[in-house]
Amino acid sequence: MEKKVAKKSKNDIIIKILTAACILCAVLLVVVLVFAFVGGDDNVTSGNVTPDTVVTDPVSTTLPIIDNNVLTTAPVTEALPTSTTLAANPNQITAYATEEVNIRSAPSTDATILGKLPAGGSVIFLSKDENDWCKVMYDGEICYIYREYLTTVKPAEPVTQPGADATTRKTVNVTGDNWYIVIVDKNRQIPEGYVPATEYIADSDCSLDARIAKYYDAMYNAALEDGIELTPYSGYRSYETQEYNYNNLVDMYLEEGYTQEEAEAEAATEILPPGCSEHNLGLAIDIISTDYDFAEIYEEEYNWLVEHAHEYGFIERYTEDKQDITGIIPEPWHWRFVGKHATAIKNSGLCLEEYYQHYGVEY
Repeated sequence: MEKKVAKKSKNDIIIKILTAACILCAVLLVVVLVFAFVGGDDNVTSGNVTPDTVVTDPVSTTLPIIDNNVLTTAPVTEALPTSTTLAANPNQITAYATEEVNIRSAPSTDATILGKLPAGGSVIFLSKDENDWCKVMYDGEICYIYREYLTTVKPAEPVTQPGADATTRKTVNVTGDNWYIVIVDKNRQIPEGYVPATEYIADSDCSLDARIAKYYDAMYNAALEDGIELTPYSGYRSYETQEYNYNNLVDMYLEEGYTQEEAEAEAATEILPPGCSEHNLGLAIDIISTDYDFAEIYEEEYNWLVEHAHEYGFIERYTEDKQDITGIIPEPWHWRFVGKHATAIKNSGLCLEEYYQHYGVEY
């Protein structure tokens, strides 16, 4: 009888331990589900405003070197804290208007318009409601702006528009880890005498930097499978070719009555001075044509590029909405290789200059 009692007592202990373990597992499961629910779907990419989650910026400010075998992506994320977090955080959260937008007295399009926030204008973000209206502070007053028109990305400063004075230009580093994402423009030039090793692409007489040629070939072949032919039009250009093209355009403007300085500045919005072009780097390709109506004439090809080019490391470099920043007219035919950063740049809606500025990197 004593042995049976002992055995029963032992079984009771085991049952109690198992019961406690089950209760603990259930509690942990509830915690995980609550955490997942609170995290929700309010994370935001592309610089849009969201107040519900704080996320760590996954893009390194050092812009790491491209993986030569795999094009990995580093998505841009930008999130804002809740209003309760804001109250405990001495750092104010600034949001910027993506375009001119009405400032309203209440979170509704029927509410009184108190004024207009100009494109690039800033407000202090306080919170967001379930209908995507953002409660903000502007000029000391509480007011409301619809989320769609706000971003946490500070607008880049427009580029200056000097003439082509080579003595004032910065020389970029083309040999460092970030060789594939350097910026050249009328104020930044390649080192004197720099000539990249190049390879011909897509069975054409156009070439690109040998390190990126395979990515264009892969994109070209993928497009062919979809019935799209991305015929290379102009890839790497020598210093001499760029000089010839630029000087011809300057001469054209001089004939139209421009002064030398005016002609050089105007020409540089279309063809950059020698040593200042992405073509001199071998990192840019003009595709099919340089017709100003490229996006309409070659609509299928352009739409394919917009949808897929980032998968191969290329971005549309000069768009109409960024002309005041890049200083270059819209060129829907001009696609620039930026490697692993292509998807992040595309998703963010930033141009390359803004991308650098947003992550605090000098260019």
